[in-house]
Parts: sequence; structure tokens; C-alpha cells
Amino acid sequence: MKMKIKIIALLVSILILPAIMTGCLIRNSERIVDNEKLDRLIDELNEDIKGLNDIVDRLKDEAEEYKSRIKEYIEKNKEQEDEEEKEKELIAASAGLVDPGSWTLLETYSYDSDKDGTEEKINLYTSSAKDENGVIMWDDGQVFLLELNDGTVSYELFNEYVQIGRVFFAVSDGESFGITLIVSTFAGIRLEQFRYIADDAVFENEEIYSTGDLNIIYNSMPWD
Repeated sequence: MKMKIKIIALLVSILILPAIMTGCLIRNSERIVDNEKLDRLIDELNEDIKGLNDIVDRLKDEAEEYKSRIKEYIEKNKEQEDEEEKEKELIAASAGLVDPGSWTLLETYSYDSDKDGTEEKINLYTSSAKDENGVIMWDDGQVFLLELNDGTVSYELFNEYVQIGRVFFAVSDGESFGITLIVSTFAGIRLEQFRYIADDAVFENEEIYSTGDLNIIYNSMPWD
């Protein structure tokens, strides 16, 4: 009886073992396939990560470039603003009045620049004297003086030697009140703007146009 049982167990083992081995082989094969799929997925993820890193690096480079451009733009604007501030000059009232006897009056205009109800005198003088006939004896160069005088204080807006040239002024009205000075020479033309700042009781002077150095061969402005 025991012999029969051993024989039967042996037969069962012989019959079942291949099935078990086959199942193990199938599972191993499936695991290999799964591992290969997992490896491919990991490779794909690594490629995606590498691509994302490349994008991040490119964005960093672009951000640094934009940052550099913005910094350069800010610095350039600051330099321009500083230069504009340097070009502007504040002119306060002089300690004394201009002595008309030391100058030859070319033009005068009355205007209430500070809105106090009293008109001030805007006078343009030259250092050139007149002859006995009242004709100005122009030289190759002379000093021109533009002043605003209200009888108690005087603003010397322009006091400069001008070589072979003349000086003129224009007055704008209303809220945009200002005095525009034109300096015209055979070496160029420039315009300066004088605006009254009531809060500080000063004039702000700014050069608003200049041709730079030129060789002007004709000018229709009336010099005499």
C-alpha cells in the first residue's frame, strides 16, 4: 500500500512539476516584459526631464538677458534724466538791479509774469554803444543781457558774450508763460526756454534746441 502511495505521489509530481515550471517561466517572462516596459518608461521620463532641463536653462538665459537689457535701459534713462537735470538751471533774483546806463537797450516788453497784477519789464540789452546818430556800433562780438525787472528785483536770464551774432527773445502768454531766447550766429543757432516757477520765485532755464556747430552762410534775421 505504501508503495502504491509513493508511486502515485511520484506520478503526481511528474505531472504537476512541468505545469509549475511552465507557470514560473511564464511569470518570469511577463516580469521581463514588464521590466523592459518599465525601463523604456524610465528612459522616456529621463528624456523628458532632460528636455525640461534644457527649457529651464534656456529660460534662465533669456531671463538673464532680459534682466541685463532692463538694467541697461534703466541706467541709460537715469543718465539721460541726470543729463537733462544738469542742463536745467535755476535762476534766482539778483542782489541788485541792472544799471541801464551801462547798457544799450535793444528791446523791451511788459508782462505780468508772476500774476501779481503788476507788469514786469523784460529788457534785452547789449554792451555795444551807439554813435552820435543813435546807430549801434556793432563789433565782431558783444555781450547781450536779457533781464526781467519788476522794479524791486531783477532776474538776469541771459548774460553772455556772443561772437558774430545777435540775440532775440519771444514771450508766450497764459498758463504756458515763458520766455524763449534765440541766439543766432554764423556758427549755429540755439533756443533757450525760461519758465517762471512761482512757488520758488525762480526761473528755470533749459536749452530746448541747438543746431550745433555749423558754417551758416546766410541768415534772414534782421541783425541791424
